[in-house]
Amino acid sequence: MPSLDTLLSIQTYLTPTLIYPGLFFLLTLNGLTTFPSSQLVYLSFGYFLSSYPNFLICGIIAGTLGNTLGNLIMHIIIKRRKEWLYAKILPFFSIERKQVDDFMDIVRERGSMWLVVSKLIPSVKVFVPIATGMAKMNDIKATIIFFTGSLIWAIGLTGIGYYFGDKVNLLGFFGVLFVVYFVLGLWGYKRVKASKR
Repeated sequence: MPSLDTLLSIQTYLTPTLIYPGLFFLLTLNGLTTFPSSQLVYLSFGYFLSSYPNFLICGIIAGTLGNTLGNLIMHIIIKRRKEWLYAKILPFFSIERKQVDDFMDIVRERGSMWLVVSKLIPSVKVFVPIATGMAKMNDIKATIIFFTGSLIWAIGLTGIGYYFGDKVNLLGFFGVLFVVYFVLGLWGYKRVKASKR
């Protein structure tokens, strides 16, 4: 029978290591469907791995690559089957065609760098792979945009979760998450309301 110290050292190694495939899968799904929330995934990841600082970088990379892959899949689908966007994807996300057209106008005005910045805005980032697909952007350029935005997003949110993991108990952490979601929701609501005027 293995000793308690042996079991704890195995658990210390396996816990964060097994998280990487999960992060990759969850964030691939997020990049493709916007579910589950990348905010919640990264904040939780940073919080729970605050005890394992050496594993954060690999987790950030796994999540970034997963989100980039999901965005790239959506980009390619839209690029090759634009009619599918209007028939299936927009209704699935409850997005109106006018919202996509308005976003495309902004992208044409402001260029590719705006797409990287858009990946950092919760209610807007869903449009980025749609916009790159509709614009029939080169796959490599689109991948660079997805990767850059996803990496910045992953570092920021994981860093916040990591910081609170050392400082706040679990109940306090979820309280902070609630406040973050409330503020983001309020901000998104005001943006949508302002855009409808």
